[in-house]
Amino acid sequence: MGKIAIIIGGANCVWNDYEQWKHLALSYELELQAKLGNPEYVCIQFETFVINDSIPLFDDFIDNAVTLHPYKLKYWAHDRNVRGLNIPPKVWAHRTDSLVTNHTGDWGGSSGLFACKIALELQFNKIILCGVPMTAEQQHIVRKADWNACKAFQRGWHTRMETIKGLVKSYSGWTKDQLGEPTLEWLGN
Repeated sequence: MGKIAIIIGGANCVWNDYEQWKHLALSYELELQAKLGNPEYVCIQFETFVINDSIPLFDDFIDNAVTLHPYKLKYWAHDRNVRGLNIPPKVWAHRTDSLVTNHTGDWGGSSGLFACKIALELQFNKIILCGVPMTAEQQHIVRKADWNACKAFQRGWHTRMETIKGLVKSYSGWTKDQLGEPTLEWLGN
């Protein structure tokens, strides 16, 4: 199966996409349990990479916070703390900052592609995008506005397509069209 990374982006479709991931994970666990003939519960392991404005909104455990806007981290950390949610043990950015624990260069294709780069550097070989459609009409979860700059950021994705194709799948939008949707077969390879 490999190492699985779930990237939580900032488009309005993020929560629906994440629910689709949870359904796929459960289906895979049940299939694996049946295949092994084991009545014990099987739980697949994955790490979360949560981006920008989703950091304070994501109710589950965050393994990695990812941003190209490190100056906002103190606000996101405060909001998670107020809500009683974990402070991510790893915080990634493209440059150092007081709350950044790890940094690496940017690929120039949005925070979603930046998170893909980080996951690849950490040897993840199954990367699933939730809420990273790279389409304008999938509005931002906080600003509730079209993201008209997405076309410019798609160039960065095109530049890295050979590197990520087959390793990265998406539940929505342009990235789903370009990379395909995660399936049981892909997850099991």
